[in-house]
Amino acid sequence: MRLLRWVEWIAFAASLVPIFGVAAFLYAWMPLLTRPCHFDRGEAVANARGDVTEDQIRDCAVLGSAAEFRVSLRLATASDFITLIYYDSVSNINLQWEDADHLSVDLGEVTWLTPQINHLGRVTISYSYSGAEPSLE
Repeated sequence: MRLLRWVEWIAFAASLVPIFGVAAFLYAWMPLLTRPCHFDRGEAVANARGDVTEDQIRDCAVLGSAAEFRVSLRLATASDFITLIYYDSVSNINLQWEDADHLSVDLGEVTWLTPQINHLGRVTISYSYSGAEPSLE
């Protein structure tokens, strides 16, 4: 009877090894897998009025998520950026103010992009790109 009790305790202890192994793995890797999203800012250009447009990348460390590329505009009278278009590009983009009221966005060759905002406040935005057509998918 005493031997049976001893075998039960060994079996119980052995069953805890995989559980502690998984817990140790999660404890070590979860901060990297679930860190909050962060923004990287690329090219930023401003017009004479103080409106600023920039290329932004939002990256989250969640498994299965991809970096999110976007072009955003902050009007001089606003405090936050407004996203004009989301895209996935294989080339560098070019942002250029033609004058205080006209912004030109050259996305180059894209593999995916969303429908774009063409007018915001007093600013008219024109886009040029090749490759994919705008889609919400």
